[in-house]
Amino acid sequence: MSGLPQPDAFVRAVDGGLQLGGRPFRFMGTNCYFLQEEGARQALGWEGYAGRVDEALAKAAALGMQVVRAWAFHDDPENPAALQPAPGRTNPAGLAGVDLALRAAREHGLRLILSLINYWPDYGGVAQYLRWHGLPATEPQRFFTEPALRAHFGDHVQGLLERVNPLTGLAWGCDPCVLAWELMNEPRGAGLDPNGEAMADWVAEMAGRVRASASQLVATGEEGSGPGTDFERNSLLVDLASIHLYPENWAWPREHAEADGVAWIERHAEAAARSQRPLVLGEFGLRNDGLALEARRRIYSSWIETALARPAVAGACSWSFSTDDRPDGWDAFGWTWRDGTQPADACNRYADLHRDWSRRFAATGSAP
Repeated sequence: MSGLPQPDAFVRAVDGGLQLGGRPFRFMGTNCYFLQEEGARQALGWEGYAGRVDEALAKAAALGMQVVRAWAFHDDPENPAALQPAPGRTNPAGLAGVDLALRAAREHGLRLILSLINYWPDYGGVAQYLRWHGLPATEPQRFFTEPALRAHFGDHVQGLLERVNPLTGLAWGCDPCVLAWELMNEPRGAGLDPNGEAMADWVAEMAGRVRASASQLVATGEEGSGPGTDFERNSLLVDLASIHLYPENWAWPREHAEADGVAWIERHAEAAARSQRPLVLGEFGLRNDGLALEARRRIYSSWIETALARPAVAGACSWSFSTDDRPDGWDAFGWTWRDGTQPADACNRYADLHRDWSRRFAATGSAP
């Protein structure tokens, strides 16, 4: 396990790359999106939840990973773990979930990429904001254009960033264990103008709200393309360029997943280089019930080799790592490192690959 980050050890974006302590920083990471919810359940005293956040981050660190991506949102008013159960209100247990994740990240020498809202209805998301404001949940584009929703979200984000974590004594927006804040998980511009102007306007305003209260980097959290979204324009408005990669979810021909994924990474790395923005592959995955494990391992390796070879790619985070208590089928793309096993054991799918990729990404930088 790495030592604690120094209080001034923020990751910075410099000349199209990331730096830590004035030296290049590149990383292999994973997604543990559930940290906030599991931590909230621990704070609520639910049986069996104590230590899950620590386990996930301890194992990620033990594999050499430097970054974990997770949620800093939970807007489902029916869930006791909600972070925002009603407009303008926060739930102490929900906040404690993020507090716990930040402390654990610090203890294990990790940095977090934290998303601030979900485009999708899981955990409430954009649909819940629309319902709160008396608007149809079937019109997500209005989240980006309605002044009342923009003000609500911006004020909520400001409150989160200014919260002082009682476990660390640091405001969330001043904690160097946060590498970046993502404005949204997978924002999409369907229903907005096709040139991406409305989405870019929203990105500019919300990036400004984050920067007013936070010392860390800002990213959009987007997938990399789509109607109503301009990847290069959005990237220029933030510090990090963001893409995801899901050939099966996007109905790409399965037999072309390897080559098309390589091309996807290359194309966006070139665009990020033009924009002088470090590129983060924030999610990537192939379904466990699709291609055979060896084929998936080969394709993942090809994608990561492509990322390693492009200096504009600052890092990559797989979807999605789990704690040992979850059943094998908990997530269609999931993987873990089971207690009492070696990373290379087949039950762990990709743990050994992550260990190797982490070493190689770190070797291409020189961060402490």
